[in-house]
Amino acid sequence: MSDTPSPPDDGAARKKVGALSPALMRLHKALIQSEKEGYEKYFGTVKTVGQFLHLFISDPYFAWLRPLSSLIALVDETLDADEPVTKTVDIHVAR
Repeated sequence: MSDTPSPPDDGAARKKVGALSPALMRLHKALIQSEKEGYEKYFGTVKTVGQFLHLFISDPYFAWLRPLSSLIALVDETLDADEPVTKTVDIHVAR
């Protein structure tokens, strides 16, 4: 018997990562809304969705949210990939 743990079942890992996605999206949405309100109190109303998208992508005020946006994209890409979820997670954790 080896002391090395066996790799987790990909189905179980996929289920856990799948449950993470909607939770991260809800958190992301709430944080964006909260930060948008704070931004508007300080800088004035953002008039269009397009204007807000541009601000969200490029304004330093929202920079701290971008890693969370990237994590959500990574989770979605991982779930859509043909690779086992465990392999994709291992690659990104190693970075």
